[in-house]
Amino acid sequence: RAREAALAEARETLQSNKSIAILPFIDMSPDRDQAYFADGISEEILTVLSRLDGLNVIGRTSSFRFRDSRMDLKEIGEQLGVGYILEGTINKKNTEIEVTARLVDAQTGFEIFPYNRREHLDAIFDIREELARAVAGALSIKLEIEGRHMLRGTTTDSVQAFDLFLRASTRAPSERHEQTRAELYELALEIDPDYVEAMSGLGGWYGAVYSWQLPPEEARAAQEHGRSLVERATEIDPSFSIAWRQLSAYQWARGDWIGATELHEKYSMLEPMDLPARFGSANILGKVGRTTDALAIGEIARDLDPLNFNAAANRAEQYTQASRFDEAEKEIAHMVALSSENDQAVRLRQMLIAFGRGDRQQIATALERYGASHRVEDVRYIIGEVLQSFDRPRNEILERMGELLTARPSMRGEAKLILASVAAHIGDPQLALDIFGPEVRGNKVRIGRLWYPHFSDMRRLDGFKELARDVGFVDYWRKYEWADHCRPLGYDDFECE
Repeated sequence: RAREAALAEARETLQSNKSIAILPFIDMSPDRDQAYFADGISEEILTVLSRLDGLNVIGRTSSFRFRDSRMDLKEIGEQLGVGYILEGTINKKNTEIEVTARLVDAQTGFEIFPYNRREHLDAIFDIREELARAVAGALSIKLEIEGRHMLRGTTTDSVQAFDLFLRASTRAPSERHEQTRAELYELALEIDPDYVEAMSGLGGWYGAVYSWQLPPEEARAAQEHGRSLVERATEIDPSFSIAWRQLSAYQWARGDWIGATELHEKYSMLEPMDLPARFGSANILGKVGRTTDALAIGEIARDLDPLNFNAAANRAEQYTQASRFDEAEKEIAHMVALSSENDQAVRLRQMLIAFGRGDRQQIATALERYGASHRVEDVRYIIGEVLQSFDRPRNEILERMGELLTARPSMRGEAKLILASVAAHIGDPQLALDIFGPEVRGNKVRIGRLWYPHFSDMRRLDGFKELARDVGFVDYWRKYEWADHCRPLGYDDFECE
């Protein structure tokens, strides 16, 4: 009840008029080659303002969707549901930088205050803090900054290191560049070895990229390297909140759900105005089977960052896990409206809904579409082979699946998810557990997929109970709260469905 009251209070706060969107600053430099720097400055100001008590700041993903938009600010404000908008420009030339900005009332379009400052590039840290203070003052909110560590990117005195950090932080992983994000972070650390933002950025890169792409053994090694970088960042600057959140993620990657939760609570104390963080990590909750609680946080995040594709994708999965398929499909429609370049992510979630509903023809259609959209040959091959035998008798399907597992023992996690889902669908939950159990024991990034409705029979097996103990679920459930589909039977036993 206390949690529900707190969530209701957060939603009420979000509906107030004290909300702002920080649009990406426009690069007005002579060669128009400083967009990454303009984005970085915009995000820095967003980060500072998001810490203010009483001010709701729309997430970067939603705000930055209006880059180069021809919509007027009143329309943008209406779409984002904010009372105020900050827009600006940067003009970086040689060793000088000029920053202009204006705060606008999104409902009337009236300018509240203008800002303009031209200085030597070394003054960029002061400019950013001054602008954040000016916005806060104009909104009658007191901004107190005790030290430069409160601003992301300012634990260095090197403008060159800061520039490299911004290049890395604003670089999309899918874009083709001469230097990768990791290389840019490493260059920044060569200039300033104690630059915690670059250290944390590099550590987060290892966790986010390599954990998903590598086989379990290699993924664990990458995770440990990334973890060591993030841990070092917390030692240098214990007040740097992002590193604690990353360290929490590395802890659940080890299967230490209690430790991950405690670290996330530390992050929440450092970032009290991060509303979703105040109620726990939706990522952790979803992975340990507390889908209802994860969804409650996801719905708050929807208000804070309504145009965030990844957040919509997460909600689609959580609604599917809760067997709320119509709502999941609405989130998928929202995903499609937000991006036409993520067909694979859309098709994956449509496939999971089809398995949840259990209709053989819908599953076959969804599998075919997912295979056509997938970029990994191994996954396309597995789907093609499954579809060839999908209308055959159950024993022939099982025989073909066994052949596929033998022929490709090192197949990727998504391929194993598909085979496990097919096994569950045709009524062999033990085979589903045999296929998917080793995958989630070896690498926890996909462990949340154990909670899909088509795996309900698998969750009733004694082997699943053993898996739940091995991966640390039971210790977590007993300390905090049980998964939606599991309940204790006395002190030493439990059951799931």
